[in-house]
Parts: sequence; structure tokens; C-alpha cells
Amino acid sequence: MDNNHFDSNNTKSIAEQLLALPLFQGLDIDIELMNEIVKSSRELHLLRNELIFRTGERYHKGIYFLLSGKVTLVKKDMSTLSHIYEYDSIGLTAFFGKNMYENSATAFSDCYIIFLPELALYRLMDKYKEFKKRLIKQIKQRFEEFGSIHTNYLFNTNTKQISKYMKSPLITINASASVLDTIELFNKVNVRLLVVTGRRNAIQGIITKDMILAKLPSMNANSKHKVKQIMDKNPLYFPCDLPTDTALGQLGANKQKYAIVTCDDKPVGILSKDALLKAASENVNIYLANIQNLNTIEELNSYLLNLISSAQYILSSARISREEVESLSYSHIAILRKVFDITSNTFSKSHNFTLSDYDYSYILLGPLARKESDLSPFICTAIILDDAISDEELSNFKEYSKAYLKNIIRTGYDLNYQAADRYMNSEFIKRKSEWIKDIDDWIENPNNRSNIPFFALNDSTLLDGDNDMMKEVSQYLYNKLRENPALFGKLISAVTIKLPISFFSKFILSDIEEYKNKINLFENGINYLSIINKILKIYTGINDTTTAARLRSLARFDLMPKDLIKVTMESYDIIFATLLNEQINQSLENQPITTFIEPGSLSLVYQEKLLRSFQFLADYINHAKKLIDDL
Repeated sequence: MDNNHFDSNNTKSIAEQLLALPLFQGLDIDIELMNEIVKSSRELHLLRNELIFRTGERYHKGIYFLLSGKVTLVKKDMSTLSHIYEYDSIGLTAFFGKNMYENSATAFSDCYIIFLPELALYRLMDKYKEFKKRLIKQIKQRFEEFGSIHTNYLFNTNTKQISKYMKSPLITINASASVLDTIELFNKVNVRLLVVTGRRNAIQGIITKDMILAKLPSMNANSKHKVKQIMDKNPLYFPCDLPTDTALGQLGANKQKYAIVTCDDKPVGILSKDALLKAASENVNIYLANIQNLNTIEELNSYLLNLISSAQYILSSARISREEVESLSYSHIAILRKVFDITSNTFSKSHNFTLSDYDYSYILLGPLARKESDLSPFICTAIILDDAISDEELSNFKEYSKAYLKNIIRTGYDLNYQAADRYMNSEFIKRKSEWIKDIDDWIENPNNRSNIPFFALNDSTLLDGDNDMMKEVSQYLYNKLRENPALFGKLISAVTIKLPISFFSKFILSDIEEYKNKINLFENGINYLSIINKILKIYTGINDTTTAARLRSLARFDLMPKDLIKVTMESYDIIFATLLNEQINQSLENQPITTFIEPGSLSLVYQEKLLRSFQFLADYINHAKKLIDDL
């Protein structure tokens, strides 16, 4: 293929042909690695009028690259939507949505096409950031070409990523260790898999309990067998952004129970088939099915009201579980992203300013980022902008953020505009270098007023834009904190939250007139625990995203007593279930939905249960504070 033109008689490999396309050119991708990555790709030779995919067909889990010919995209009513020409990509919007194809793709002329599966695409995105950036740009352009109102937020849609289900950090053992030492380590850390390393900590393979058990009959008590004689030398490697369903399929196809997860081409965790099977049983889509079809704030307002109404039945039909809380959180996030789309569309027309023309990370901070939301979620955003952004463009982002905030309130979320405006404009919209400077300033002078502790204590998830920029700033902050462990005490002192119980095991009731005789279950219980755990997450480097998962990891690494973790998790569940049930009652009685409840309105049995839960939380938090002090 010379000058990007396909020659049907060429003898070049698929990797060479793909690397000559504009999407791949200039990326300095190693040809041997590319050959390995694309080994599962397929070549397709289509004749005129042959279908590549059709409307309503299930997504093919990958993207088609047209090297020769012309393809027509046809709507359901058989009208022509668009033409795709050689060197372009087909199936971009389905790759984004992980859904059925909305249109048919037909060969307008004889075509030569290469299909690249999802796993190969995600591996390339994980290893080559410029490739990811180009692909995101192509997908955005395709959405704009079709004129559809879809979320601009990419690669973290309703399809969950495997990073959510991996175990981290990696627990390793040297390849020369004995099998008996390995069994001892297995029992100590209470895991079923260890990563085997060799010289300079390079990964050599993995070893599981099952592998050792299979060998036990042939080994005696004095066995000198080494790990390297038993281990799996060819484990699977999955990029952390890979969708869970694709990972599950790959594990099944390769008859494997585990895979090593990489992020930025570095191993960060272990994924088990069992964890994915559990994830596959969760059906979040029931909460999200209609949101993408809504096109106005008024429609979203009706949907939000209906969501609260539906929650009355969903959350009260059985014991409230973490999965239901997570599903509720996904619903709120999907609504907020749709509000973002609608605001972006109208703002582009009214201000002649299109957000997607710029590099930025639009971040959602707080419990929603942990997927731990109630019916009245705390909403706060931050924006990291590229350093090339001008002052005028910065001003436009601030104006957009005000418009977005107004639309969030119009949608039906109960926010104090003045308080929320502070966190969505003046203090939390900055260029990347300004964020970095603020971090450095706070590290040097932690007693000075700064928004960095707030940013550090709150979890974050990308609402729109560049995920890498958000990760870069967050990781910079976490690394600085780990280099200066004394600052963890400063973070603790920045937390002004207190548990609503006294030394005499009585509830401490609010003296604010509006919330007289009530306690704030979320702020003074659920969120307090989560913030303390966020500090421990930063220090230990665990990648778990939810409070429950972080608690389990702290117990797994013997940082907290297992019995204390067990009662803390039970207490956390009781407090969350109490809050959601009370919010449902508020909704049924047409009262404002808040996180405040009146303990005296509960039965004596449930008052005692709630009081004991706060007592266990107090024990855990005191233990955690001591651990942080010791750091």
C-alpha cells in the first residue's frame, strides 16, 4: 500500500496496512508489537451491496477500517445517512455505545476491509495515548456528522470497565521461592492468586492455589519444587479500560480464570472470572434505558421525578443492597451527562463556543464518583483545562459551567445555587499548570487556605473530556502526598465532619432551625467514613473505587482488623439503607428529599440498630485516624 492506497496484490501484513492509515501514522508503533496485537483481526473482501452490519444487529465488538472502496450508511427507513470512503473507519458510534447498530452499513462498491476487535483497540489506547486521542476525536466527529445528541463522554459508558472489578495492588512472589513458602504466603494474605516475578521485578507469570493443589499429590512434605516449575508462564493481559463483557469473553475463549490488568502499559491489578460473572449478573441498564432518548431539560425533569418514584418500589421491595445503590448512582450520572450534552448544544449556538474543540477534563467530584449516591445526590464539578487555553476561552468555560449548573437545578436537583456556583466556577476551573501549582503551593504551605484538600478528599470521575488529564493531576497530587506523609494529618484536620453520637451513646441532634431534632445520615456518617477511607486509599495505593471494596482491601493487607472491618461494613449498609428508606418516605409524603432524618421517628429497635452502627463507625474511624497518625 503506497501513499495510503490499497493494492489488491500487495503482500504487506495487516499490521503494515493499518499503520499506513492516517489514524495510525506517526505514532511510532513497533511493528512486531502491532503484529501481535492485531493477530485476531480479520480481512474482509465485500462485493457491491453486501452488508457489513445491519440496523438492530448486535454490536460486533470492534471497528472496521476501510482500505479500499466505498461504504453507504443506511437508516432504518432505507434512506442514505452518509458515505464512508477509503482510509476511514466504520462502526465508531457502536463502539462508543456498546449497543445494537442504529444504521446499516452496505458496500457501495467492492471493498477491502480490516476488522480490529475491541481487545486490540483497547490495548492500543492503553499503550499509545495519541492513538486514543485521535480515536476519540474521530468518534466525536462522527457523532457531529450524524447530528445526534449523544454524550461526548467516551469509554466509560453503561458498559463497566474491568478496573472496577480488579484486585490491587499486585501481591508478588519470587520465581525461585519454594512451593511451601508460597502456600504460607497464600494463607497470610488470603488471596487465590500471586504474581510471580523474576529479576528486576519483571513479571514471569502467575501462580494460584488451584495450580499448587493440582501438584500436591506428586509432592511430598520436603518438596523442593519452586514456583517457576508450576506457574502459568503465559497469563492474559487486559488494559484497564476494557469492557467487562469483552474481558469475560476473552477469559472464556482462552480457558483462563485470571488476567493481569494494565494501565498506561503498567501492571496494576488482577482480574478474576468470578468477579466478572458477578458483575455480569447486575443489570444497571434497567435504570438507564430511556435517558439517551431524552432531548430537553423538561423531559429530564420528568425522568428524574419518575426515577424517584420508581425507587420507592425498587429500593423498598427487598433489602437494599450495594448493587441497587450503585444502579441509582449510575442513573444520576447518566442524567447529569445528558444535561451536559443538552447544555453544550445550546451553549455552542448561543456563544459560538464548542467545548469539544478544546482539551479539558470535566470532572464530577464526591460520592457519585464512588457510585454511592442517595436520592438527593451531592453534586460538585471541577475542570482541568489545557495550558494552551486563552483567558477568553477560560472565561467561556466558566460561563458554560454556570449554564450547566442552572440546567442541573432546572432538571430538579435541589442545590443551593450560590454555594454550588463557588465549586463549579471560580475555584475549580483552572489550567492544568495552575492545578499543579496549587498542589505545590499547598504541599509547601499546608496551613494556607486552599481547595486542594477538598479535591484530594473527594473521589472523582470523568463527566466529559480527557480522562488522562484528570488522572495526571490526581496522580501528581497523590504522589506528592505519599512523599510527604505528615500531610495526611493535615487532610484529617481539614475534615470538619463529626459523628452524630455522644460519649454517652446518645444521638447528637442538629440545632439548625430547618433541621431541628434531626441528624445528617449522609454527611455525618456515610460520607465521613468514605473520606477517611479515601485518605487510606491514597497512602496505600489501592485502586478500589467503592467504600466497601476499600474496606475489604484494608483487611486483606492486614492494615485493619478483619472483625472491625466486618462490623463496619454491616454498619455502613444499615445507615445507607436507613437513609434511602427515609428518603422514600419523604417522597411519598411529598416532602423535600434530604439526607436529614429524625431518629425519634424510628422504632426503638431501629433506633438502637442505628445507634450501634454509629458506635461501630466511631470505633473504625478512631482506629483509622490512629493508623494515619502512625504513618
